[in-house]
Amino acid sequence: MKRENFVLKKLQANSKGVSIAYTIEGSEGKYGKESKVSPHPDMIKTLEEFVPIMTDILGMEERQSANFTINGITVSTMKSMDQVIVSSSYECSTGHKIAVNSHNVLLEGTDYVNQGKLRLWIDRASDEAYEYLFKNKTAQLDLNFPIDEAEQEEEDSSNIDQVLIPFPIIEDNLGKKNKVKTQKVEEEEE
Repeated sequence: MKRENFVLKKLQANSKGVSIAYTIEGSEGKYGKESKVSPHPDMIKTLEEFVPIMTDILGMEERQSANFTINGITVSTMKSMDQVIVSSSYECSTGHKIAVNSHNVLLEGTDYVNQGKLRLWIDRASDEAYEYLFKNKTAQLDLNFPIDEAEQEEEDSSNIDQVLIPFPIIEDNLGKKNKVKTQKVEEEEE
């Protein structure tokens, strides 16, 4: 699927996983994915861009924005007007966290100082959701680094257990039912 056909409807993300709902432009179906694979830090950073709209809506000062964690967004269209609901949690001075969700905020409105940035923030969140789904952009990427072969062989040989282990030899069933002998394995000299 091409990025330009991907239309984000809902994105929820935290360290425990991601939930994404989307549509494909020109299609009537809705699609979704829930995963326990942690999101890439870029996705969390992108969601944090929505903090200023929450402080605007609640009439809070900018210094209080550090207490917000954005958990997700839900994008919809009603009466030909695009809107978003921002889901967040707020850490109170007591240390308790409470859920705080915005109302349906119009993307093209002027009710809040940061309202004009919503479409840009949603586009960035859409990019991150698309890359998570179709480009495997997750928290842990493959780590590739060169290995010294001589060092690797030495490490592999040092991990071999050199313990003698007795093993059972089952005798033929010649009147001695269910008897098992153990025999010690002798160490071979190299």
